Amino acid sequence: MTYQFIVDSYETERIKVLSVWSMFKDEELPIRPHSQDARGRSVQEQMVHQCVSEDLWFKQILGIDVGAPPLPETETRIEFMGRYAQDSSRRLDELGHKDEAWWEKESSSGTGSHASH
Repeated sequence: MTYQFIVDSYETERIKVLSVWSMFKDEELPIRPHSQDARGRSVQEQMVHQCVSEDLWFKQILGIDVGAPPLPETETRIEFMGRYAQDSSRRLDELGHKDEAWWEKESSSGTGSHASH
């Protein structure tokens, strides 16, 4: 398939995210890269951002809805990892089953083909 590289890229991206998240402890979630600079996200804020923005992007641009809330009920490291692992696995599965015609059609956002995003 012409667009398999996109599926492969997403697969490695989700592994990267989960690998990095696994290195933190729950007590490190509120830590910011520079404690005096409020512009930088804390680890927890980054986890929230990753889960919410990826969920919205897949829904709005690709029309893929995994049917689950993007955030875990309890915002602990292991719960974020579980939620993200489950949701991103479903997205990966959906992407892996799309044919070339799907990748080349107009997206639901009307801004071009799926593959151009």
